[in-house]
Amino acid sequence: MWLLILATLSLAAFLLRRVLYPTYDPREPPVLRPKLPFFGHFWSMSRELLAYFERMYKTYHMPTCTLPVFTGKMYLINSPTLMAAAHRCPDLSWNTFIEKLSLNALGVSKKEVDKYKKPGYLQVELNVYYPSLTGEFLWETATSSMKVVEDNLNGLALGGGTHVIHHVEMWLRDIISQVMVSGLYGEKNPMTLELLDDMEFEKCKVSMIMGGWVQRLFTKKALAGRARIHAALSKYYLARHDEGPTVSTFIKNRAAVKRELGVSHVDLVAGESEAPWTSLMNTVPSLFWMFVNVWTRPDCVERIRAEMLETTTVEGGAALVDLQKLYKMPFIRGCVHEAQRLYSKLCAIRRVARDTTLRELAGGSISSRRDSMCSGSRQCRTWTRPSGGRTPPNSDPTDSSTSLSLHMCPGRHLAVAELMGMVGGMALLFDVEGVVVPGVSTLRGACSMVRPAWKSDAEAKVTLRRRKEWENVELKFFA
Repeated sequence: MWLLILATLSLAAFLLRRVLYPTYDPREPPVLRPKLPFFGHFWSMSRELLAYFERMYKTYHMPTCTLPVFTGKMYLINSPTLMAAAHRCPDLSWNTFIEKLSLNALGVSKKEVDKYKKPGYLQVELNVYYPSLTGEFLWETATSSMKVVEDNLNGLALGGGTHVIHHVEMWLRDIISQVMVSGLYGEKNPMTLELLDDMEFEKCKVSMIMGGWVQRLFTKKALAGRARIHAALSKYYLARHDEGPTVSTFIKNRAAVKRELGVSHVDLVAGESEAPWTSLMNTVPSLFWMFVNVWTRPDCVERIRAEMLETTTVEGGAALVDLQKLYKMPFIRGCVHEAQRLYSKLCAIRRVARDTTLRELAGGSISSRRDSMCSGSRQCRTWTRPSGGRTPPNSDPTDSSTSLSLHMCPGRHLAVAELMGMVGGMALLFDVEGVVVPGVSTLRGACSMVRPAWKSDAEAKVTLRRRKEWENVELKFFA
């Protein structure tokens, strides 16, 4: 009897030790064990979200490390050259994350998500996405959506008066959100301003992606928001409004290919709830950070005005802005990229599909084990006035935090023209007073750009004043 008890306790102690202190291959990145075994890193990531990765880097200054999470592990990569190697490695898969996102955060059925594992199934959809986000299709969307900018700016402070904006972040958010969803969905756009908060909650929480009891316990508000978004989109797609003449090619093609693949209406709606969220999650903060950094630097404002005048023809009371010419203007486009460089903190999340080795340019290498997670974070520095090129001066072209031409998101061109037109149009019509650059808040879940941390609502108040000789001019964008 005592021998049985002793053997049971010994086995339990052995298993507990394997769980709390698993063994690691010496070729893997150095292990940073949590202060609280088993739960530690997960607890800190849940509380601090992606800011935890940045804190770990600032504390230990390691190019890469291994974080034990429950019985698994996560590789945190801070080295730009290692991150570049991870981007190129076919053994680091994005598909697993797509499956979890679709099943848990979007609410796609398990039956549909299981199809993602079939060779080539997801690629059929991706083959449609890429061309729909380039060339003439982007101009088609931009031309339509910029009417929202005209409607929101042309009526402000007419005749040389002033207009007070009580919270500039919310004001910019509402305008650019309407710009993007109207350009995507056309005249029957189902995504109203009332659904904006629901989009904020839908997937910007780690718990939504985890699913299961964690999701049910901690994300009731997010699930309710998701249900309202699904209800609005369901009516839109059921009526086939996505086939209308004013709908973007991107939205048309996404829905068409899913119907061809036999995706049910419920799963189509759930999957398509990703489109408005992904189009806004980084566009909204990009506009805000570009705006406040430009308007606290008079020299930046003047250079943008000069480029706007090169692309604008004033006829009577209308300023006709050529979006395609504006898109080629180096300084204002550099401001968009600089805002994204400075305030974007997340590079990538991948799952290791099979044991592999990442090799640096300098010749070093690390091993990654199957079924582990791999994440990279951007360690950005300070705002640099763009000198006219794509990459800001004094930046390292091998650094993933500054080489924006290296990132692989197919939607990287989406909204760039709209951001340039919004800020450029304001520079033509207005002087803006009271702008400050606030501090930054904790990075939220799947959103890769930080949000502002206001000291008070008074800090967010700005005043627009019509410029001399532009008192009654109206903007008109064309491409």
